[in-house]
Amino acid sequence: MSEEENTEAQMEQQPDTTETAIQPAADVTSNESESSATSETEVKETNEESTSEAPKETLILGDFGEIIWNDETIAKVTTGNPHLAPKFEITREELNRDETRNVVKERLSNWLEDMLHTDLFPLFRLKSAIEHVAPEANAEAAPAAEAETTAEVTETPSETNAETNAPAPVVHTVLSDEAKVLAQKLLDSHGILNRAYVEKEVAALSQEVRKSLRVLGIRFGRSAVYFPLLLKPKAVRLNAILGYLSDGAKSEKPFLPPIGVTSFEADETRTEKEYDLIGFRNIAGRSIRIDILDRVLDVLYEAQKEAKGAIPMPQSVVSFLGVSNEIAEKVVETLGWVKNTDEEGKVLWQFKRPKPPQRAFKPRPQTSEGGNREFKRPDQNFGGKKRKDNKGGKPKGGRDYSSGPKRNDGDSPFAILASLKLGDKKE
Repeated sequence: MSEEENTEAQMEQQPDTTETAIQPAADVTSNESESSATSETEVKETNEESTSEAPKETLILGDFGEIIWNDETIAKVTTGNPHLAPKFEITREELNRDETRNVVKERLSNWLEDMLHTDLFPLFRLKSAIEHVAPEANAEAAPAAEAETTAEVTETPSETNAETNAPAPVVHTVLSDEAKVLAQKLLDSHGILNRAYVEKEVAALSQEVRKSLRVLGIRFGRSAVYFPLLLKPKAVRLNAILGYLSDGAKSEKPFLPPIGVTSFEADETRTEKEYDLIGFRNIAGRSIRIDILDRVLDVLYEAQKEAKGAIPMPQSVVSFLGVSNEIAEKVVETLGWVKNTDEEGKVLWQFKRPKPPQRAFKPRPQTSEGGNREFKRPDQNFGGKKRKDNKGGKPKGGRDYSSGPKRNDGDSPFAILASLKLGDKKE
């Protein structure tokens, strides 16, 4: 029997094993409560058996990381663990017994792992691409080991088909070193990264590198580098809860956006990291989803490019944001657009690029008396060293005509003038 057939046989036998493991606890408990057939203990036994075999749909992850089954908390995700590797502990006493602990823990682990790989699939694919090494880099390794490693990575579970529930094969993209640097930053920020923080890195990427990252589902927007798939409601909620627990649950509760809205009133007490986890940006007191923010910026820039100057407020901006004209104007103004009125009284908008930072003015160094240091000429004492006096000496840096054979002054046409004396009279 092959390994795959053996694995399938074990999975088919798992429900029977679960019943066998749980049944002894039920017998012991029922013997202790023979006086009441409908006692609370028997209800707990029934819950215990049903939980270990419960379908995925009956298990729910609460906002604070609690794992709920039939409106009762049976386990809780602990804090301080990696974002993509959460851990939990069983809180229900009757499920934490020696006879049932391993079965229940395995069942909940499989359920949690399946949910992570389904809703946060882009992050797992990105992580796999970062860790993947091209075959050329393993030239010294054995060919058999290379083939085995490649096959193992290629068959990593990924996106699940809604009809067949079969994992789709992962198509690996070989990332360059510069692509891996940006990919790692994106993974560390849980799939949504403010573009302002990596603008230089993005601008330096070649088209081939960008293409290799786009294959993984990454979008280079005007406001952020992100995975559009992580903006879906299930992914947003799971990302926010895991980020809240991974960070140590420091705030009162996780920051969860209203479902199905593109913008809502901002919560000024929330940090930028909390906004990134849910895929929103706080602009002028309005929380705006980053893909909608990119649409707004695209509309504004394209309109100004076509008009080659100031433009009226596009009505689509108001529609995208789902707000009043007044709030839309505040948002656009915060994005760097200036509002002006022309001669005809029309309100026009134009993007104003921020001025580059100027160097700070540095005053002259002052003396101990408080005044500016006295300026000294080069021939004066400057820097503690006295300049040599060049009077009567050779010209500094000039040509030295004293070298070489000396000429006889008698051969000079002006030699006769030397014998004449001014004012001599002829006898």
